Parts: sequence; structure tokens; C-alpha cells
Amino acid sequence: MDHLVDGVDVIVTVPPGSRRPDALLAAVSAAHPDWNCRPVWAGDPQLRPKLVGGQRWLDASVDEADLLRVDPDGLPWLAALTAIGSIERPTIVISCGAAVLGELTSLVPADGEIVVVPKLLDPPVNDGTLHPSLEVLAEDGAVSASVAAFGRGSDAAAAWIRESLLVPTRLEHAVAAGRVLELAAELFPSRRCLDDRIGASVWRWPDDNPVLLDLPNFDSERFWLADPTLDGRPRVTLGVPARMGTINRAADQLAGATEPLRLPGGIEIDKAIRRIARHHRALPARPWSDAAAFRRWLDEQYWEDLHWSRGDLQAIFPHHTGSDADRFSAWAQRAAADGDAPLMVDPGVLRSSSSVVQTGARRDGVNLVGYFKHQSGVSNVGRRVAGIFDRHGIPYTTVAYERTWSPPIVPEPETDQRIEFADSLAFVNGDQFNHLRNDIPQMFGPGRQVVGMWSWELETIEGATPVGYQHADQIWGTTTFMADPFRHLPVQVEHVHVPFTEPTPSTRRRTEFAPLADADDRFVFGVVLDHLSITERKNPVAAVRAFRRAFPTADATGSGPMLVVKTINAERCWEDHERLLVEASGRSDIVIWNELLPIADHVALIGSFDALVSLHRSEGVGLHLAEAMWLERPIIATNYSGNLDFMDAESALLVDVDMVPVGPGLAPYPADALWAAPRLDDAAAAMRRLVTEPDLAASVGAAARRKMLSMPGEAEFVARVVDLLHLDR
Repeated sequence: MDHLVDGVDVIVTVPPGSRRPDALLAAVSAAHPDWNCRPVWAGDPQLRPKLVGGQRWLDASVDEADLLRVDPDGLPWLAALTAIGSIERPTIVISCGAAVLGELTSLVPADGEIVVVPKLLDPPVNDGTLHPSLEVLAEDGAVSASVAAFGRGSDAAAAWIRESLLVPTRLEHAVAAGRVLELAAELFPSRRCLDDRIGASVWRWPDDNPVLLDLPNFDSERFWLADPTLDGRPRVTLGVPARMGTINRAADQLAGATEPLRLPGGIEIDKAIRRIARHHRALPARPWSDAAAFRRWLDEQYWEDLHWSRGDLQAIFPHHTGSDADRFSAWAQRAAADGDAPLMVDPGVLRSSSSVVQTGARRDGVNLVGYFKHQSGVSNVGRRVAGIFDRHGIPYTTVAYERTWSPPIVPEPETDQRIEFADSLAFVNGDQFNHLRNDIPQMFGPGRQVVGMWSWELETIEGATPVGYQHADQIWGTTTFMADPFRHLPVQVEHVHVPFTEPTPSTRRRTEFAPLADADDRFVFGVVLDHLSITERKNPVAAVRAFRRAFPTADATGSGPMLVVKTINAERCWEDHERLLVEASGRSDIVIWNELLPIADHVALIGSFDALVSLHRSEGVGLHLAEAMWLERPIIATNYSGNLDFMDAESALLVDVDMVPVGPGLAPYPADALWAAPRLDDAAAAMRRLVTEPDLAASVGAAARRKMLSMPGEAEFVARVVDLLHLDR
């Protein structure tokens, strides 16, 4: 480097929200004691927080109207470049959301140049499965929007960047800050920082220890994700011990969160408000200093602008200031209360069901309606019932219902798509029954009876998504745990045990499953789950933590116990899967395997485990547990919920629990409902016992199979169905 690094200014920009600059400023000063570090506030001018340790804010003096015009990612740059003024010394701008862990010398610019940090240094994988996708580069720019540097005399470049962020009023959308910086690097003297330790992010992460992290969306509440806003499986996983160690070292700098800029009174500045501000060169009042006057003006402009910007509103309310004024006003009031959503769109419709025809109303059989073409717990019950009816001569038809995200079965099974009988068993949960009534009306009507075979995994439905009980003549729960929450409803509720037919595994051997190929004689604990069944409910993290407690270090000889966590739908629930990878990182004896297997292979895999572990918070049934019991696999399971209908202390190692609130963000379950937290020390002790006491594993497995043989069988189930539906026999 042919330029001096003394006398460098560092501007730390602080966006609106709870992020604070103190730790980042201290980290820069520790790496470069001679550099001059100052923070600048890029949020609500009336809510600028106080600083600690004698620090003082650099005055940005941003025009209030400009705060409204710039997009959120441009706010820090607007504030920083306004505050800098004339660039008389090398100046590095870093936004909170970055973290400094070492020297930044490679960022220091020469006179007259700007320095940008590329998001990518090598050609990336482009198979369409990793996120961020490459399309993001075209929209947001190929350089970081969290850090850049300006050499002495680069005032023209800085001024151009500032003006470009504000956007000429004729443009509908602002240009992203990263794209503006990238364009500036093309138009003005510049250098790209090629030090791979600078700019560790969701795009790239160096093998060596990074010295600058670029994680603007990091959320310490979900520390296992570099960016929880991504749309799918990340390019950079934190499920590597060294990376998680780096995150831990930077934790104080990454604390807090960026929040939307708001007007006085709490109104979020959304795209419509920014668009209005851009379209008016001079606002009639200052948004914060003259809040009341500005709000009166905004009220007049907002809904007019929204109508102008949305084709669906124009189609529904073509004369919104004339004959449609009252209807548009009513819609606006609802939108303000409930949140805006596009009109003429039904977000609940995921797939359309194939056409269903009504061919009769016979009383000697049953229509079976459910997710027969998809893999899920509910659809498995439907397939089990169909098999039982086959073996016992009960006439039936099958109707596939398609309103589900569950993965399809390959090859796709055939269904009748015919309503031939007066009675229908619907293997569709209660929160979907209103949709079912509209999607397949042929099931319903005078002289017909619909039974909902409903699954639910909590002790109450209070506070949950309303169920369409008014469309059900009866509700059946396949365990007492699942039937009890519905007993207060004004409809007949029954516990109807559906027998666990002995499963038939494929001929696939233990060594033919990738995670077990080299397992040899190691004792293998297995966990199986579908992420779409609510990962937190299935609670695989608890199994990983219990295994770590039971066996604190991996066996150096490669002959100790293993834990295999088999999942499906990781790509759709990538945040949960990433957390699982982080929990398992650093342990070669813990394998996370996401793979969709044919049903017979899935059963064979369960039979290949030496023990199955289910530290669930709640289970409606737990079909995988019953399958393992048929196969004489010992089970470690939570001593709570539906599995206790077919499991006791002799046939399984049950783990006691503490009841805890579900907590927020786990729809459809209410946050204040309760479920189980299995005691991990007890689970770990059970794991150690199975490994060290072979006779225990054998005896528990044998007792498990005896328990399955003692359960009510198919004949009892058929007799109960005939009795409850009054079928002609």
C-alpha cells in the first residue's frame, strides 16, 4: 500500500432502532488507537439516544424531508455523507450491523479514490437453491452497503452518492444503497477491497478469521442465522464451530436491531409515504418538527397515492372520488385497521383440488377425503384407514385434497375423486374445514354426514385458529389427547383409536443409508421429523443437547455412539434447519440428514437405528414411535401427550417434563398455551443406559412390540366405525 494510514476518520452510522455504536466504536479504537472515530445518528431526529463514555454525536443536519425520501438502506449513507461535508482526510464509513474484529488497514483509501467491498470475490454457486439468489445482486448491488471508504478529495463521488440516494422525483423507486455505491465505483476513481477477511457476510466467509463482519440483518434472538430475512437455504451457514465462535466474539457489536423509521405517533414510513415525499419537491410542513400539520397533509395524500399505485384498487373502485367514494373509504378504514393486502387474491389457496364428482349416497361405505397424495401425519392416518377397510371389506372411495404444503408422494398415488357414499371421513384438520366446505361441497348437505378426523397437539384450542366445527357432524380424535380439546364444542366428539398396522420396511440395509454407511457396530440413536410439523414442537434440538450431555466429546476412535437426525422439508423451514446445524456443529458423531425417503425406506431407516429418540414438546399421536415399537426398537420419549395412549414405563424410557408456555411465533399454536419441556439430564441418563446396558435395550424393545400386539386391532376399529356411522352391514 503506497499511502499513509495515519489520520483516518471513521464514521459509524446508527440506523433507527435499538442498535448502539459504543461496542463498534471501541472495537475500531482498539484496532487503531490513532484513528478518529465518531458516530452519526440516521434515525428520528427527536429520538436520538444518549451515548455513554463521553462520546458525542457528529451532527448530520439532514433535512427532514430527505429522511422521508430515501429508502431504509440509504438512511445511514445520507446521514454519514451529510455529516462528513468536505473530505479532508481518509474516511471510512461503517454502519451498525457490521462488526470489527481486527485491523482495517486494507480499507484505507488513497487520495481521490473510493474503496468498496465486493460481496463476492469468486464465482458463486448458481443452482437456484441457495440464498441470497444472484438476482439480489442486480437489485441491491454487488458491493456491501455496510462499509465504504473515501479518500481525501473524493468529494465529487460522495456528493453524487448522496444525491443519487434521494432519487429524482420522476422515479417510482429509489436505487438501493449498494447499487449506488457500485455505480459510483464505476464512475469515479475507485478500488475494490480484495482482502477476503473484510466483509464476511451471507455471500462469503473466509477460511481465516474475518476482521470485518457485514451482517446488517443479524438478530441475536436467532443467533444461528446470519440473516433471518432470507427466502431459503443460506449460502453461508453458521453451523461451523469457528464461525459461531466469531459470532460470539462480535456479539456486543451485533446486538440490537434496525427498525423502520416512524413519524411522530408511530406511523411507519412505508413505500407509499416515501413515494409521496419524492413526488413533491417541497413538503408543506416538516414531518417531525411540524408533525400535526404534516399529518393533516399526509392524510389527504396517502389514500389517493395508494389508489394510483395499485391496479387492483383502480379496478374495484374506478371512481374512488365519485360514485365509489363510500366503498373506497370503507375499504381504506378496514385496511388501516387490519393491514393492507391485495384485493382479488385468496392467499389460502395453495393448489386447486382435482374435480370431484358426486355419484351417490350409499349407506354401506365411506368416502375417505384427505391429503392422500402427500406425506404428512394426517395423510398417513387416512392411508392406514384405507388399508384396514380393504382388508375388512368396507366399501370406500378416496378423494385427494390438495390444500397443503406437505411434500408429494412419488410416484403419485391414484385416487377416485368420487363421492359415492353418504358418510365421509375427512382427514383434514379443523382449521381447514371452512375451506373444505367450499372446495368439495359434494361431501355436505341433507342426508349426508361428515366426520372430521382432526389432529391437534395441545390440551386446548382456546386462542388458536378457529375450527370449522359447524361443518362437522362428528369429530374423532385418534388419541384421547387429541379428542379432549374439542369436547366443549357443540358437536359429537369421540376417541377412535386407529390401529397401528405392523409396518413393512423395504429391503434397504443399514449400510445403504448415507449417514449409517460407516456406522458399523456403533450404537446409533435416531430422530425423525418433518420440519413442516413445527420444528419447535418436534424439538430435535433437545435430542442434540441431551446427546451432548450424555457424551460430552466425540469418541476419538470413531466407535462410540452416534446421533442421526433425519429431517424433511429443510428447504422450506431453513431457519429451523440452520439452528439444528448450529446445535450439532463441531461433533462428527452427530449427523443432520435432510432426505425425503419412500415410506418403506423410511420404515427401514427406523429399523436401522439402535434406539429412537423423541423429546417432543407435544405429539398428537407419534406414528414413527409406533413404527419403532413394532420393529422392537427401544425408545426414549417425552412422558406427555398422545404417545401415552400406547406407551408406558415398561415399553419405553419416558422422560419427565416441566410445562412451559408455547411462546410467540409458532402459529397455529397460541403463545400462552402450555406444552412440555423434557428434562434433558434425564434424557441424557437414558441414552447412557441404553449404550452401557445392552440387556435393557433388548428388553425395552421386546416390551414395545408386545405393547403393539396388545392394542385394539382392526376388527375392533371397524366395528366402532360401523356403529358410530350406522353403516348398513
